Amino acid sequence: MRTILVVDDDKENLKSLKMFLSREYKVAAVCTGEDALEYLSMNAPDMVLLDIVMPDMDGFEVLEHMRDDGIAPEVPVIFITADNDTSMEVKGLNMGAVDYIVKPFEPEVVMSRVAKSIEMESMRHDLEKQAGRDPLTGLWNRKYAFRRVERILSGRNACGAAFMMDIDNFKGINDTYGHTYGDRILVSISKTIQKMVRHNDIACRLGGDEFFMFFAGLDETYKIQHLASRLIRALNDEVKYPDGIRGVRACIGIAVAPSCGTGVAALYDKADKALYYAKNHGKNTYHFYDNEIAYGNENEMRKENLNHIRSMLSEHGPLKGSYCVEYEGFKNIARFIRRGQQRNKRHIVYILFTIEDTCNGINGADERYEALGMLEDSVRISLRVGDVATRYSGSQIVAILVDAKESDACMVAGRILGEFHSHTGMEQVRVEYDIQALEEDEPEENH
Repeated sequence: MRTILVVDDDKENLKSLKMFLSREYKVAAVCTGEDALEYLSMNAPDMVLLDIVMPDMDGFEVLEHMRDDGIAPEVPVIFITADNDTSMEVKGLNMGAVDYIVKPFEPEVVMSRVAKSIEMESMRHDLEKQAGRDPLTGLWNRKYAFRRVERILSGRNACGAAFMMDIDNFKGINDTYGHTYGDRILVSISKTIQKMVRHNDIACRLGGDEFFMFFAGLDETYKIQHLASRLIRALNDEVKYPDGIRGVRACIGIAVAPSCGTGVAALYDKADKALYYAKNHGKNTYHFYDNEIAYGNENEMRKENLNHIRSMLSEHGPLKGSYCVEYEGFKNIARFIRRGQQRNKRHIVYILFTIEDTCNGINGADERYEALGMLEDSVRISLRVGDVATRYSGSQIVAILVDAKESDACMVAGRILGEFHSHTGMEQVRVEYDIQALEEDEPEENH
């Protein structure tokens, strides 16, 4: 059912309008302009019936705030007033009202005009939707979204936060699982984004795995930080790879209006630079555009990137246990180890640990996930610094032992299972392991 907001300081008029409009619509009724703006900041009705002559804030001022401050700028407004002055009607229509009704009114006339205005607005919205939507994700496309943001920013005292978001290692998703699955990931990401945006915010897909969002009226740093963290965490938790364990990771560059600019082009440019910085400083994170950082100075950026790489490669704390990494990183490390074996004649052994499906000690996916995490911890602390492991599936972990033979691997696997069963309290969980040595003359696969 469509919603109508009625704003009138005359309680009898308010009661009358609400009574007959309720036959066809859900009706919200308020008595002041301030209450109307508060309602509109949190809700998106299909139509506003707005009195002009009200104390403190008249109808013209309410409409001006709606349009100029980005508070429901797209919601159609019909003025309904006792003032029969033609100049007032012209002023209202010039400000963007879709109709003008003079009191005293006939209920059926009001119903007819409201219905016609909603129908016309619905047709306009459908046409915009067809032209302005990204066909894959259903988000707005770049052209439409930027036009909407520009309209919001043109308002008086306009402010907001622009997010440029890029998915980490998305090419690896397409290469590993195929473009069809990559498209499904993009659709899932878009659904997560849509949960974060309010009715007066804008979210669009720029193309590929890049997204742009504008959160109208949001300029407080701590609120923006909280929102960016929530979005990244939601993607990690809700959008999963086929193994059901690893979540999608993303970087966000943030530019805030008006401090970073009062037009969409300036915000886009600075958010893009902030995004580039985030991707080169850790990934799965966000970064605010900062005037103190020389984003455009390539020499300074290269020096800073080298410093970051050196810091990243430096071990902090004692060297202990193996590396447990995500699967994409594991594949690259495995290939690097394989090439070292070919040059230096080193022995390499794989161990695949599998939690059996018929385990009596596991009830459901949550307990299996918990068991896999504990098994991963046992693998990590039991292997050497030069070994590496990853989660291969929702019930498997694979490890590479460098400079080890199959007989060594059997002892290592036994030690890992002993650690797992004795320190986790999961004695009933059955874990099998398979061992295979990589021969020196075995050809390297290309993926």
